[in-house]
Amino acid sequence: MEKRRLASASNWPGLPEDLLDSIIPRLVYISDYIRFSAVCKSWNSVALKHKQKRERLTNHQYPLLLLISSRIEGCTSVSPYVFNFMTKSGIQDIQLHRFFWYGRCRGCLIYIRQACYEFFDVRIMPKHIDDFGTPIDLPRLCCFRPGHTRPDKVKSVVLSRDPCFGSFDVLITSYSCYAAHMKFDSKNWTCSGLGRSDYFASLVFYKDHILGASNRGGVLSLDVNIDHSLVPKGEKILPDLEHVRDSSGCFLVEATNGDLLMVLWYHDFDIHERYKLYKLLYSNGQHERIPIANLSGDSIFWGINHPVSVLASDYPGLCRPNSIYLICQRQPSDYICEEFNFEDRSMREDEIDEPYLTSASWIVPPIKL
Repeated sequence: MEKRRLASASNWPGLPEDLLDSIIPRLVYISDYIRFSAVCKSWNSVALKHKQKRERLTNHQYPLLLLISSRIEGCTSVSPYVFNFMTKSGIQDIQLHRFFWYGRCRGCLIYIRQACYEFFDVRIMPKHIDDFGTPIDLPRLCCFRPGHTRPDKVKSVVLSRDPCFGSFDVLITSYSCYAAHMKFDSKNWTCSGLGRSDYFASLVFYKDHILGASNRGGVLSLDVNIDHSLVPKGEKILPDLEHVRDSSGCFLVEATNGDLLMVLWYHDFDIHERYKLYKLLYSNGQHERIPIANLSGDSIFWGINHPVSVLASDYPGLCRPNSIYLICQRQPSDYICEEFNFEDRSMREDEIDEPYLTSASWIVPPIKL
């Protein structure tokens, strides 16, 4: 009996695909889907095909604005509001979980709240075709760095991949340059100091690496050891750019063709020098940072936390190729969308007409709104 059980258990990759196809629709929670994908390569392949089929059946939505507003002056409660900036139309009363809104990464909505004086609650809302996703609640994260008595503040939350593709890593950094890392299904966070804070203006998982960029264009690589502890490498993989002062903002983003781009933004420069654009390459054992002129037909949407790049030709008439759409906060409750085009170096600004606005960020819902 024991031999039969072992033989049966070892044949998971050999199960017929039609049987696996019948299992996937019965998976209720995203965590079940992730565990299904992690069984073996053949199961992961079936899950990936299923996800791609579902996405083809949906009309992919270009980025929309998620606005958080108190709606009433002096009111502390918030109301989420999804706004189509291109058509100037909106959808109110979006049902989102009552967590403090943080940002988005890999298409997921991310919520963080201080559950008590000592801990953060972290919730991830994955992309899903029929709603905003089944929430993934991660283990509680301590608010304090060792030896400190005041709670830290979250600066960045980075996911290694869309949770719908399988197991993923989470990296959370604070304004005091402390980091917490964990893998899905792990019970504990591993925390560590990161050293210099200027190299974490932007963080991204890219091809099994964690890269951080500075506001002067330098790039640093972080390493996750076998025991999952996070250790910063001593050397920079790319130094700061020479004769360049600190930018007003810097971000790393993966283009739709798979290239890794770095964008530096200077809010007080002449329009023609507003943005500097680079492609990061690794070849023959060398890292390179190459200036480029445009986005190869992509449009980049940049707001809170992480930018998103889409192919503009997928949405004709809605976004311009080779353009950046940046959400800027000029004053409290006063937000604008700055559109910059790399082809003709033109720029225009549109006000976001929403009173008592507290947050504005681009999201890409997987359903057509």
